[in-house]
Amino acid sequence: MRFTLNVTMLDPAQYVPIAQAAEAAGFYAVSVPDSIFYPEEAIGEYPYHEGREFLEDKPFVEPMVAIAAMSQATTTLHFSTFVIKLAIRDALIAAKTALSVAVMNGNRLTMGVGISPWLDDFQYCNVPFEGRGKRLDEMIEVLRGVQSGDYFEYHGDHFDFTRLKMCPVPDQPVKITVGGHSPPALRRAAKLGDGWVAANITREQARGLVGMLNGYRKEFGSDANADYIVQAMLTDIDVFSPDGYREGEDIGLTDVTLSPWGVYDTEQLELSERLDRIKRFADEVIAKY
Repeated sequence: MRFTLNVTMLDPAQYVPIAQAAEAAGFYAVSVPDSIFYPEEAIGEYPYHEGREFLEDKPFVEPMVAIAAMSQATTTLHFSTFVIKLAIRDALIAAKTALSVAVMNGNRLTMGVGISPWLDDFQYCNVPFEGRGKRLDEMIEVLRGVQSGDYFEYHGDHFDFTRLKMCPVPDQPVKITVGGHSPPALRRAAKLGDGWVAANITREQARGLVGMLNGYRKEFGSDANADYIVQAMLTDIDVFSPDGYREGEDIGLTDVTLSPWGVYDTEQLELSERLDRIKRFADEVIAKY
């Protein structure tokens, strides 16, 4: 089991010292959330939490900027987006940014990608809401194609370009994990992803979703990939209990994402208390693996 520390809605000034503490504590990675803006009048509901108001005035640094900053202060710690709303971005610009980060931090980046649940994200970023799933599929294909460093062309419904190449590219492919709980998201993860990530689910939900994922992986042949990532944030376990994570392993998880101060940072802790909880997690959980 690998452990990823989530930094959702933290004071940006705490990112670097928390990343350094996570590396020292034995965490595999730090994950960074994504939110571009908060509309005064929201369109639609947030599917992972009741209401949307809790997000107002919460800090969200552009994920690749945050990862670049933390990368320069660490040496072995990996980083992931959990998840970046890829479908509302441009494919080539998103690819250039991700590949640049992976080059600069020595292949310590995993791209967790997904579709924004909110219509206003698409509307205000001038991206059609219709066809968003197909758009994300094409973006994953583009990201994979330009990673080779060779000339690559693409002709799809949403992206169409002749032969081009990017330089530099990392000497290892950036892994792409796909987020989402719906059957289309699970199919996309099995078909196009190097893994699947889930937010805020119970162990019972994880069993059902992993079972569906495994069925799709068998269908698309990705069950032969021994390095496939199956990652979730479990909401119904004691964050400091090794038993909960062992049950996650039994379900089929390879990685867990967690926050030892709560997913949505309701306590607004000082940095010193966060560092203490990271150390406690290392002593009480990571040391048992």
